[in-house]
Amino acid sequence: STFARLMVTSSPDDAAHDDAPINLLSDLPPDVLVLILARCRSPADVSAAGTTASIFHGSGDYAGERSLAEQALRLRAAERGYDLPAEDRSVRRLCFLALQHEANRLAKLAAGNQHSLFT
Repeated sequence: STFARLMVTSSPDDAAHDDAPINLLSDLPPDVLVLILARCRSPADVSAAGTTASIFHGSGDYAGERSLAEQALRLRAAERGYDLPAEDRSVRRLCFLALQHEANRLAKLAAGNQHSLFT
């Protein structure tokens, strides 16, 4: 797909040379791809990237493992202090749960036996 064929270059001048090697996203190790996907602005962006290129949704060299998009959503959730259900492996469902959780951020400021205060 088009997304997987994006060039990864160190500077804009490298792209101008015809003899410069073209590096594909598929050349990167899976753990680096997960880190890249986890840095997307929202879980919906991770899901969109997962549907764009087969490398992100588990086909190709990574078949049989958790998809890179799923791993990225789980990493993103862990970094933000919440968990996604372990038994759920659908990227669409995990994306929905992550969006739902990130949209309802209730920060507990104080709590006691009879009360709690949220922002």
